[in-house]
Amino acid sequence: MGSFPFPFLTIFLIGIVILSIKLRSSEKKQEEKMERFWEKEKQAKAAPDKDLSTIQYVVFPVDDFNMGEIFDTDTELIEESLITLSKTRMLNINGMTNTDIRLEYGASNLDEVAEYGENFSKMTMLICDYAKSLMEHDKYEEATKVLEYGMRVGSDISSNYTLLGDCYVKTKDMASFDNLIAEVEKMSLPRKKRVSDYLLELKNTGV
Repeated sequence: MGSFPFPFLTIFLIGIVILSIKLRSSEKKQEEKMERFWEKEKQAKAAPDKDLSTIQYVVFPVDDFNMGEIFDTDTELIEESLITLSKTRMLNINGMTNTDIRLEYGASNLDEVAEYGENFSKMTMLICDYAKSLMEHDKYEEATKVLEYGMRVGSDISSNYTLLGDCYVKTKDMASFDNLIAEVEKMSLPRKKRVSDYLLELKNTGV
């Protein structure tokens, strides 16, 4: 009975040592992460400005879609907004931090490039709104074209892909539906699992 505390104390001390090692390892990794961050920041601040006139921008192809065929206020406003955006510069900078943008385009171009990124984000949201309106008017083929464009330019809006799945099922284009599932698996969408689960469920119940 008198020797009972010793094994317990040994195990306790070993646990303290292991915890201490893990904490030091975690602190070291955090320090290394911060060092890499500040080094990247230093490089970003010194990055030369890129000539923004030479960049290939995203262009919304207005002429590829049959606009003006639905006569309701909401749809007309969406179309007008997309036409307006088609005349602006748009860049897909999804997933890029301010540091990444400065490294890629130059420190002085940060605000301008961020504006182009905002234009792109507005367009991808409007694409989904436009597709919903087209689908409500039973124009599934037209909605498919709009959403496929959104996928081509790298939209990170989840509904772009769930709506596209709905369109493929509605038009019985299951070859494209299967390709969509495969493409989603390759993407880095913010809600990728939710989109994948929806498409798989749709395939099992909607076909």
